Amino acid sequence: MVSRKNLILSSVFLFACGMIWGFNAPEYDDVEFFVDEKSVSFEEKNIYDYLNSSNYVLISGGCYNVEWLATGDLLKLSIPLSNSTYFRFIKTSLSRIEMNNEFFGFGLTWELNKYINFGFIANPVFSKREADFSITMGFNGYNTKNEIQITLRNFDNNYAHKNNNDRYPFPRIYTYPYIPFNSTTYFPVDVQLITTGFIKNNEFYLIFITGTGSKADYFSYDGVLGDVYRYSADSASIYMKTGIMNDTEFNNVSIRSGIALSGMSMQNALFSVDENISEDDRRILAEFNTECSFNDISIPFSFEYYRRFVDTYSVNEYDISSFTLTGGIEYSFSKWDFELIEIYNKYNSFYLQDSLLQTESRLQLSVKYKFSDNAFFLVRKGFETDPRDIKSGGIFFFYDKMYVQFVFDMDLFLKERQWIDLL
Repeated sequence: MVSRKNLILSSVFLFACGMIWGFNAPEYDDVEFFVDEKSVSFEEKNIYDYLNSSNYVLISGGCYNVEWLATGDLLKLSIPLSNSTYFRFIKTSLSRIEMNNEFFGFGLTWELNKYINFGFIANPVFSKREADFSITMGFNGYNTKNEIQITLRNFDNNYAHKNNNDRYPFPRIYTYPYIPFNSTTYFPVDVQLITTGFIKNNEFYLIFITGTGSKADYFSYDGVLGDVYRYSADSASIYMKTGIMNDTEFNNVSIRSGIALSGMSMQNALFSVDENISEDDRRILAEFNTECSFNDISIPFSFEYYRRFVDTYSVNEYDISSFTLTGGIEYSFSKWDFELIEIYNKYNSFYLQDSLLQTESRLQLSVKYKFSDNAFFLVRKGFETDPRDIKSGGIFFFYDKMYVQFVFDMDLFLKERQWIDLL
């Protein structure tokens, strides 16, 4: 699951039957993929705070296994230059089994009044064909913050391929443009809408992204040669995610509960030495999180259901369903939090003529030090509880399954968060 300002959705290549396919099935490379993703993920409240804040940093890193790290660095700044002008900076670095993507952009935002703002974000990169340029428009009201971002992907790409002084082996491949109006051209435009807000004790958000021409690096593991290769491809997608979180207190007990639903339809255009392959990738994810706290004790629980279908040439090539459960206990003392939870995952996948029914479990210890209400540093350690892994000695792998996080909400220092309460 991915949640951020400039959401990056991508896939990897699999090597099968002598052909490169575009969709990602990372659980074939790492059977503990789903519990690893759960271990490296952020708390639900951090995601809400990140979307609501103008200045925020999220940093995470951890082990998929002894070879691969899952890392993520998200930084956004909105620095006031005057009463109505702000300098914006966004940097995102994500590395997973399925992809490796870097993005940074900077620009200006002008506030016309307390309700409306507009601006731009530029993304200059060494390869001009990969540069993006975005126009942003924001509207605040009725306890919501709304921003629309229109991005011209690969801004200089069309010109680059018409320049006879440059020679390229093949033209860029664009898939069908998922843009919210009738278009018959393959114009690489992304449209992004992010809405956040609250009603009494309920916080909510909506993320909608649609576009084409997004390019990223993908990785494929060749089991025959025993090596990892990097490829590039363009993709077009529609992504939507919405969630709501409720905080309720009575007597000395507080309960925080949240649900989230997300869906994605992605079409990849892939270029191989043999042919141009196009495939459809559809995913849905349902999440439920709750935490009951009393005095210094908290009891967290979560449930996730994930389903994915991939079709190539209108033939179903890949199908997976996954269930993930977590539950445990957390103790707070002064500036320290100690959490012990059990993660259980079961998934059933079908790929070509191969099927896999897999279960994994892990005991996870998290230690958090809170510098303030706005910043903390967290260390996690996972221990095998799956009988198969324990039998092979996995419980003693102290050099593996380590995770760290750093979270800092900088709005208090750079720009006080302001809501327009009209209710």
